[in-house]
Amino acid sequence: MKKTLTLVIVILLLLLSAPLAEASWDGGHVVMGTSQGKTSWYFAEGCTRAGYNTYLCIYNPGASTLSPSISYFFEDGTVQGRNTTVDPYSRTTVYVNEAFYGEHDVGCRVTCSSPVVVERSVYFDSNGRTGGHVAMGVGQTQQTWYFAEGCTQPGFDEWVCLLNPSDTTVTEDIQYMSETGEVASERISIASNKRFTRNVRSFIGDNKNISVKIVGVTTNDKVVAERPMYFNYQGKWDGGHNAVGTNTLSLDWYFGEGCTRSGFDTWLTIQNPNSEPAAVEVTYRLASGQNVEKKYPMLATSRKTVSVASDVGSGQDVSIWVRSNVAVAAERSVYFFYRDKWDGGSDSFGATTPQTTWLFAEGCSRGGFETWLTIQNPNNLAVDATVVFSKQGGGQVQKIVPVAANSRVTIDSNLAVGPDCDFSTIITSALGLVVERPMYFDYAGKGPNLPPPPTPTPTQGPFVGSKNSNVYHWPSCSAAQNILPQNLRYFANAQEAVNAGYHPCAICNPPLP
Repeated sequence: MKKTLTLVIVILLLLLSAPLAEASWDGGHVVMGTSQGKTSWYFAEGCTRAGYNTYLCIYNPGASTLSPSISYFFEDGTVQGRNTTVDPYSRTTVYVNEAFYGEHDVGCRVTCSSPVVVERSVYFDSNGRTGGHVAMGVGQTQQTWYFAEGCTQPGFDEWVCLLNPSDTTVTEDIQYMSETGEVASERISIASNKRFTRNVRSFIGDNKNISVKIVGVTTNDKVVAERPMYFNYQGKWDGGHNAVGTNTLSLDWYFGEGCTRSGFDTWLTIQNPNSEPAAVEVTYRLASGQNVEKKYPMLATSRKTVSVASDVGSGQDVSIWVRSNVAVAAERSVYFFYRDKWDGGSDSFGATTPQTTWLFAEGCSRGGFETWLTIQNPNNLAVDATVVFSKQGGGQVQKIVPVAANSRVTIDSNLAVGPDCDFSTIITSALGLVVERPMYFDYAGKGPNLPPPPTPTPTQGPFVGSKNSNVYHWPSCSAAQNILPQNLRYFANAQEAVNAGYHPCAICNPPLP
């Protein structure tokens, strides 16, 4: 007995003295693709505070090397610029935490002379809720934004993030729409180059399922809008998801992804912001080729929550088509325990129309990351999808995927592209398809080790100039504010600006080297 007790004590001491394993941030995220590249991309959300690692993924689908410019918007209204390069048919990854020093909530704008595709990923430990979320950016500010999903039930924290990248103050009305048609509203102002963050619970209270509409008071009051949510879902799965708002209501919404297998709970949230009721019909396309039809009446200025498993049963992979007699907004949320090892949740707006081209900037087959494509074919004819994976650092992989009529298929991107790759993807077809990209991961929870911050000097920037002049400015200079985003050029210090042939502005008087 004494020997057994001694052995137990020794084992306990060894366990206590062993180094603790690094905490991982496991979860998943999903994004609907974009049908085309753009020369400007905006994001309202981003965070470099302790417990948050933020990345930009920039995909160059063209044949020439590109040099995108990145503007970071901080809480105090200051703007910092950085430059990067992207090889042809490739992607680059920017670790935002490393782009500047300090802990910040940050929005950003990426501009380029030729079209690119940009996504932003955030991996986090939010008060013990670990995971990651992703967003495809938007090409411009808008006066109106909609969000179908929103929740202040126990375990859920919802935020609304608005970025004003203009040089004037904007005024916005935020409307919160309940399941029973009541609307609560607030009016806020956002100064130039600043971000506004609203803890939704602090305004509407607990135990609410809501949709959100954001509208500028005048046609000049335009912002970018995102909605991050962090959760402990039903006390069993924790994480977070995020959505960029939509500025378009539609009679039709398509989703390529949906799952009611064990460990997956899928929900539809539908927003009717109109002053009249809506008659909504939902068609579920199962992997077997079977279709399931459901109808949902909606009150004016309300939201509807639909359990997909209640409609189609368990054990299904499903794509979804939502249609209505009046234009609505629709999102799909999935909460999961993926492969019985990674828990979390994801959220996405649908596509309003099928497209013959879909592009994605993000994709990863490194250890701990699993990337998929889900393709919905809403047509009455079968079609082949051509999938091309472009690796960071060079190299492409092509795959031809047949998609039967009125069905969906799932592609294992890791298997197609091979291990240990960061990659982007383009999907083309002769008929319109709907394509999403789910990713599941065990993120190590640590970004690259940052060097110590540099000692400031009077000649440090960043400074900005125009590609069409030879003058450099402080970013806050009135002349700098008039430079078009696509013409901006950034300099880390005065010496870099002078070496490029620029001289100081006579208005803001930046220093010489």
